[in-house]
Amino acid sequence: MNGSTTIRFALEFRLRNLPVSGRPSVPVGRPFVELALPGATANVPDCFIDTGAAVSVISWPLRNLLPWRPAPTTIGELTVWNGYPCDFGETTIRLYDRVHRRISASLPLVGKFLRTPVPFHKDRFVILGLNFLMDNAVRLEIAGQPWNLGGPLEIG
Repeated sequence: MNGSTTIRFALEFRLRNLPVSGRPSVPVGRPFVELALPGATANVPDCFIDTGAAVSVISWPLRNLLPWRPAPTTIGELTVWNGYPCDFGETTIRLYDRVHRRISASLPLVGKFLRTPVPFHKDRFVILGLNFLMDNAVRLEIAGQPWNLGGPLEIG
């Protein structure tokens, strides 16, 4: 956003309760944002922020949909994700805020582009890693409440 305007996006937390023997279930959730992809109204890929991911990850179908360019590397950890082979590269994405009906400017995304389909999130996902937050001056705020999470994502 060129540092001049801050845009605030609502995060969607998809919560699940994981059963644990001998105690109440454990609630878990991830902060999702929506990708703005031309022509992808019915089958919008999952896009979520993973603060445990050093770099972003782009699934195989999106690798073939988004224009991207390789960034050759010899660092092994940048060429594999959960045991699946990747290429390291860069592209741009745009985020859509359904609540306020606005789209972000193009945002640089540097990450791992999967070379093969994987059995996660119906193989249509983008994981926004910590490098995405740093590269785009993103402010992430997560507020925990009993059995719920909330908070915004600010870009700019």
